[in-house]
Amino acid sequence: MSIKALRQFDDGYVIWGDFPSDDVIRLLTQVKIQLVIVDPDYDKMAEDQNDMEACTFMCRCMKALEGICNNGSSAYIFGDMGCCNYRPFYRTIIKLECCTNWRMINKVIWKKRIPKTESFSYDECYEEIAVFVLGDDIAGKQLKPNKFNVQYLDKQKIRLGKRSLGENSLCKRNNVWIDISEMIRNKISKKQKPEKLIEIPILAHTNENDFVFDPFSRHGTTAFVARKNKRRFVVIEKEKIGFDMCVNELIKLGTK
Repeated sequence: MSIKALRQFDDGYVIWGDFPSDDVIRLLTQVKIQLVIVDPDYDKMAEDQNDMEACTFMCRCMKALEGICNNGSSAYIFGDMGCCNYRPFYRTIIKLECCTNWRMINKVIWKKRIPKTESFSYDECYEEIAVFVLGDDIAGKQLKPNKFNVQYLDKQKIRLGKRSLGENSLCKRNNVWIDISEMIRNKISKKQKPEKLIEIPILAHTNENDFVFDPFSRHGTTAFVARKNKRRFVVIEKEKIGFDMCVNELIKLGTK
């Protein structure tokens, strides 16, 4: 049994266990997943930094989701360039289109507040997100998500060179997200993502009561954001401490 514990709420499930596994998949077949948030810990995914092993595991996870997600569902896969001889993110996004029905339709970068400083190259201050849609190829046509709600930047004074859009103007969001603030304090884990970063795809690709799935949850961030926006969720926590934290925070948060 890979489900070691499960907590059901009115608006979702928190699982302590592993994915993919038969018992988790059986649970997921009871719902239809509209959006998948995938933020794996590549450093812990494969022994001896074997990126082919990590890539194979990621493809197995995404293949398992094909029968659980709606046709046209979206997936956001987080990653970075890795290092020499270990680039599982890049290998994964290339191989996914070869061995699954997931198709990449865009790539997002978001700006991190604290860059990784290098003395021999440009500082790294962005992380990448590959955006996929589930569906069969149609000759000569771009595959599109079955739901996409156009997102706008928050109301603020946005400057484009010397030109200002004004305090009350709205600017359509593109695939470079420079307005996201990285978490600096109160991080539960080193790679925990800010809620705003998770909120954007949730609002873009789901409507109220749709299900969001996170197989590698970072102490429940996806579940918290889903609840705050009246979406439903299934999140998997690999560690017991993360499972307990997620459950306790959802109880404190209450239902909307």
